[in-house]
Amino acid sequence: RTGIRIPRDQIQVVPGATGGLSAICQALFNPGDEVLLPSPFWPLIRGVISSCGARAVQVPFYDRLGTDGFDPEAALEAAITDRTAAIYLNSPHNPTGVILDDTVAKAIARVAAKHNLWVLSDEVYEDIYFGEEAPVPLWARPEFKERTLAVHSLSKGHGMAGSRIGYVHGPEVAMRAIRAVQTFQSYCASKPMQLA
Repeated sequence: RTGIRIPRDQIQVVPGATGGLSAICQALFNPGDEVLLPSPFWPLIRGVISSCGARAVQVPFYDRLGTDGFDPEAALEAAITDRTAAIYLNSPHNPTGVILDDTVAKAIARVAAKHNLWVLSDEVYEDIYFGEEAPVPLWARPEFKERTLAVHSLSKGHGMAGSRIGYVHGPEVAMRAIRAVQTFQSYCASKPMQLA
């Protein structure tokens, strides 16, 4: 759909998006690291982040976009510390349905680049949108390319909730670590469900 070809060694099939996010957190974060969590957010992500000893730092965000006086870049900058390692995003967003526009996406990218942050792009709702054309995913934007781990699932857009099938892709150096974690965490996604 994006026209971007992803090399096979930069893709990992995972047991669902939650399993993929868990493998990412286990691979990339150390105890005490902080992950910016723009709120409101999908409830399980806080626990996924905490499960590896990292700390989820909530930043009021999605429900404030477009309101007078709200500066998304300043809101994220105010939450940055020397322990900040990443930011978790999704667009279309769960639960608000917000799709991040170009201005906001570029502001987030500036913060991530300035502080050398990983971006966890949760793409579970990528197939659910209004209009003729799909929104441009964050991971497909040039300014996010080198630092983004994208997590996809077949649960929502393909009506396969509970199948626990998804995939992760991102920079090769991160994918090597994620593949290693998954090998010892869950080994693989269910082969019958992969075939289905």
